[in-house]
Amino acid sequence: MKHSHIAFILSLLFMFVSPAIFAQSADVQARGQAAAKAVPDNFSFIYAPSSGAIADETFVLTSKAKGPSAMAKTLGKLFRNADSQPLVIAVSGPSNTKTVQVIKDALVVTKKSELSKLKLVFVGGESAAKEVEAAINTVGGTFVFAKF
Repeated sequence: MKHSHIAFILSLLFMFVSPAIFAQSADVQARGQAAAKAVPDNFSFIYAPSSGAIADETFVLTSKAKGPSAMAKTLGKLFRNADSQPLVIAVSGPSNTKTVQVIKDALVVTKKSELSKLKLVFVGGESAAKEVEAAINTVGGTFVFAKF
């Protein structure tokens, strides 16, 4: 294959892939800014990316049937740090359903019944925020909602 053909194929690939990458990057940035407006504290920001409606629904069903995802396990490990020190974590993603499932599963992964030093900032929709708030309240954490 000639170099010009390779360059053409790569330019086509970049043309179709890069808008999605840049769109996700802009979404991450906008959600991070919404979290920053909601809390003046320094915080860690966790973004649960969407893979599309069907894939996200499959993710949620799989998590419910087979247990927490790798993302929920990672978030759960972060939550455990709130056992010994104040911790502010903002969590968001384009799919409220997926993001809520990740948060709920992360709370299960922590195996802690008390996380009073955890402040969770949820950046998303109002109905999902109610679910997250209820889950955070069960462990004694502080809930902050940033509507997005």
